[in-house]
Amino acid sequence: MDTKSKARRKSRFGYQAKFYGVILMSLISCHNCICQYFPRPAPIKSNQQTALQHSLKESIPGTERVDIFLDLSNSVLHIPTRTRADLERAMKYARDAGELGSSLGYKDGFTRSQLAIANIFTLRNDFRNAEAILAELEDSAKIDLLLNLSFKYRQRPGEAKEQDLKMAADYAEHAATLSASLHFREKEIMAQRILASIHADLRNSGAEMELINVLKQYQLIGYNRLHYVYEELAFYHYNMGNPDKALYYSQETIKSMLATGDTADAADFYAIHSMICQNNDEYQTSLDFSYKAINSFRAFPGQFPVSQILALVTGTLRKMHRYDEALRFMKVAKKEFPAQDVIDEIAYLRATASIYRDMKQFGMAEKYLIQCFNLQKKNELLNYAGYLAIGQLYVEWGQFARAKPYVYKGSKMPLIGISSAGKRHLSYMLFLIDSATGDYLSAIRRKNEFNTLEDYRLRQVKEKEVQKLNVQFETEKKVAQLRIKDQNIQFLEKSAKLQQTNLRQEKMIRNFTIAAIIMLLIITVQLYRQYRQKQKSTMVITDINKIISQKNRSITQKNEALEHLVAEKEWLLKEVHHRVKNNLHTVICLLESQAAYLKNDALQAIEDSQHRIYAMSLIHQKLYQTDISTIDMNTYLPQFVQYLDDSFGASDRIRIHSDIGSIKLEAIHAGPVALIINEAVTNSIKYAFPDKRKGNIFITLTESRDYEVELIIADNGIGMDPKIINTELNSLGIHLIRGLGKEIGAQVEFGNEGGTTITVRFRHAAFVEAGQPLLKAEKEAFH
Repeated sequence: MDTKSKARRKSRFGYQAKFYGVILMSLISCHNCICQYFPRPAPIKSNQQTALQHSLKESIPGTERVDIFLDLSNSVLHIPTRTRADLERAMKYARDAGELGSSLGYKDGFTRSQLAIANIFTLRNDFRNAEAILAELEDSAKIDLLLNLSFKYRQRPGEAKEQDLKMAADYAEHAATLSASLHFREKEIMAQRILASIHADLRNSGAEMELINVLKQYQLIGYNRLHYVYEELAFYHYNMGNPDKALYYSQETIKSMLATGDTADAADFYAIHSMICQNNDEYQTSLDFSYKAINSFRAFPGQFPVSQILALVTGTLRKMHRYDEALRFMKVAKKEFPAQDVIDEIAYLRATASIYRDMKQFGMAEKYLIQCFNLQKKNELLNYAGYLAIGQLYVEWGQFARAKPYVYKGSKMPLIGISSAGKRHLSYMLFLIDSATGDYLSAIRRKNEFNTLEDYRLRQVKEKEVQKLNVQFETEKKVAQLRIKDQNIQFLEKSAKLQQTNLRQEKMIRNFTIAAIIMLLIITVQLYRQYRQKQKSTMVITDINKIISQKNRSITQKNEALEHLVAEKEWLLKEVHHRVKNNLHTVICLLESQAAYLKNDALQAIEDSQHRIYAMSLIHQKLYQTDISTIDMNTYLPQFVQYLDDSFGASDRIRIHSDIGSIKLEAIHAGPVALIINEAVTNSIKYAFPDKRKGNIFITLTESRDYEVELIIADNGIGMDPKIINTELNSLGIHLIRGLGKEIGAQVEFGNEGGTTITVRFRHAAFVEAGQPLLKAEKEAFH
């Protein structure tokens, strides 16, 4: 790989930070996408256990003791560093409550104990026993457990994510149906919210409207804990690549939480806001909210594992290049919050590996990632992120052969939760791996995928800028209209006052007709007042006209800004053509490198491909150097024909004569025309003049009456074998010429008198299908 290629590869690794942010986000969105939670009792702080134990000793066997058992189970579940032993202790309290409630005939206590037992089963990943409890519950309690199971299936990690999401959807639909039949409106909406959240995980286009509809339904019934729905909307827009909307809904989440005082899940909300701020490059804000999440976790641990919150802190410190601080933080945090399960161990290993990877200590990073990978595999928790993490490390390390099996395996797994930025970077990694391992056709395909995604991203950025400018323009326009309307209202009010004054004048005239002198004086005074009112009205109208003039100037400035954006977009399109030309030259260089190791037919195929690629590259060069829509064939074809003449080095015995009219063709026509000339001239130079004979090749491109454009390539050589022209023999050149002619709707004729003559006629209006006609023609030719 040459120096320029290495430089390009290095620049592309600017995506790597984003990519690993996407991997972390995908893990969280798949495993812990926590919006409105399932119905559950209010959480009890773990520091209440001593008081509850005292109350238990003082109580007598009765309903009060059942409630104390349930409260003890609840408080144990909210220990920040909860262990498996704690889960067993919570299970014992819940079962004690169930046995005592059953013996006392305390139905409510028994029902709540069964829900607590089922919840602990799900926390132990024992869904079968949790589902078995459904048969023991009725009505509201059964709905509660259905919602619990739906929520837990949605967040459960592992390879069978699609199957888990289907189970979650089935339970949510069951809960919605049962809630509707029993008129539990709030629980019915909660089930609809879970379904909308599952659709958001699967990137369904209507998921956003479903969530907004859930928000409206909650508002209609007066349910004020809307932060759970806002949180889902923030996640949805984060995954869809809308950072502004994600930040807005995350802020609304925190506002709603603080307004209602429902801070039991504050750790989750702060963690999500921290991730969104990190994605928006607001690193200090991200750190501040991560620390808030950790402090909240100490009071009430949420659904986010604390290990993932700690990984957020280290991830932000890495982005700020504070690697030593990140390692120190992880060392201290692991002591306060030791890993309680395999999820925590995986998160700690991945976070530590990421720090060493960013420090370019690849050996240390590999050590931790291999441990992480084996742990995931052992516990059936492997998904695409686990494979891509190791593959990314080896790509950065330059060990592409070792990276290939991991990246290929990860790319073929369900990419649930991965953003468009992650997909772009995955395509680029596959391009680097295929290029380095010699799979050039696959590398070209991967590069095209990357370019398509990158172009789509650039278009989105530009469209968002234009939309933002349009919204700003429309807003200012509406504000101006409202101001003018207010001024008109004020003017009408003044006119109404003037009319009232006139009425008073008439009354005064009617009442004081006898006093003519006084009447005359009053009339004179009133006329003067009218004169003054007209002066004021004139001043108001003048002020309105000034405001309108100012707004017109503002509109003119906005129009100029829009025209600037259009020009900038046209420049960007030229830049795209420039990059395509550079990429095609890169492919030519790759083919030249490969040609050094090939001989005979393979070498000939490589050289033929170089000529075709140069034809397309020259087209893109002309597009960005001149007009971006058409190509002047009078300047393009002579340069291309000169290139062919120089490539074969036969100018001493074969002369190429060209008569190119001043014709401009669209790019979709110019490309096939150039490739037809390439095939015809190449065949003439190779086969028309054997034994080093001298000869001539003639190329003409003119406009005719019957057909707007006519292309003729002729030589005075030995001519072509009629069998090749009139039969379906495997001649790549003829197949390619006919295929290219078909792409532009042309008539192609072959002549064999006094040499070979190829005539191609087509109309300007015969537009080809949008896409890549070159690739279609070559595909037909090779088959």
